Amino acid sequence: MARNEAIQTFGNLTLLMQSLNGSISNGPWNRKREQILLHSSLPINQQLHRSTEWDVVDIEARGLALFERAKTIWSFD
Repeated sequence: MARNEAIQTFGNLTLLMQSLNGSISNGPWNRKREQILLHSSLPINQQLHRSTEWDVVDIEARGLALFERAKTIWSFD
């Protein structure tokens, strides 16, 4: 998967306050990660501390992890 395709997938999405999103949206990953970890206590964002890079592999892995977590929360038994 190419990076431009990966950034449009579930693994690259997160929840941020509008002001934070606007201030970091096009910045480098190291600044984004620092600001997200500093200003967000959401578990889906706190997991980003492990990602020193943000490439296709990281985005795909996060997407899969989020999907697996969602399946445990919203099971269809």
